[in-house]
Amino acid sequence: MLQIKSIGTLVALCFLTACSFREGVPPPHLPKDTVSAQQTQEIINAVNQRAGKIQTWKGLSRTVIEKEDDAQKSTLRQVILFSAPDRLRLDNLAPGSAYTLSLLAAESGRVVFLDTQEQVAVHSNQSGRMIEKALGLPLDVPELLAYLSGSVPAGSLAESAKIYHDSDAAQFVLVVAGRYYFLDSKTLQLKSAHVRTPNDDDLEYQIEFYDYREVENVFLPERIKMWIPRERLNLTLSFSNLMLNSPMRTSLFAVEIPASYKQREY
Repeated sequence: MLQIKSIGTLVALCFLTACSFREGVPPPHLPKDTVSAQQTQEIINAVNQRAGKIQTWKGLSRTVIEKEDDAQKSTLRQVILFSAPDRLRLDNLAPGSAYTLSLLAAESGRVVFLDTQEQVAVHSNQSGRMIEKALGLPLDVPELLAYLSGSVPAGSLAESAKIYHDSDAAQFVLVVAGRYYFLDSKTLQLKSAHVRTPNDDDLEYQIEFYDYREVENVFLPERIKMWIPRERLNLTLSFSNLMLNSPMRTSLFAVEIPASYKQREY
């Protein structure tokens, strides 16, 4: 991760399972039965329709960070905003106050990170690379926005996707290019995601979604857990004060860098 003091605290941005580290995690076992081509398209259409209902999302996150080789836990608070399709803002708050210690903002593929304590700004046109280095998360902005709202990333809903039906677990398993998405067979709510490394030799990350609650006629997860084996990192995000589809000024995502800040292009 980027060598800036408080940028490491932003690793708190995401979601994880409290699993112990294992090397060479195998892919999930798949059920034998696949659904028909017609049912596959119906499921994909329903998942897309749900995602299309979410234009803006705002919430307060209490994030617990656990490093597997360290017994200590860190707890952080963030205000997270996003506006579809590619605007994101995360404010890392000081303990017990609404003062912003640092923030990360993304818009149209451009990402800016500001450390208000060190007065350092890091900016980049490579949103996925920047988020991974700054937050420790192997995600680009659209993937991150999708997971915050409990959605399957749109890029994974390809024509090549196969869907399996696991009747014993009452779930569908959507599989495409080393990505496994587990959906409740009745509600189609996203239960978990298992994403492999590009060469499919190990687990890149695993995410689990809990405590769905209805907000503006859409069910959203109030708790997300994520496990990143490569970083030996477990994250748990618990959301409160969730707001959906409320108006957001575009200026919230277009962060200006103060002239006094040291700047780095990443």
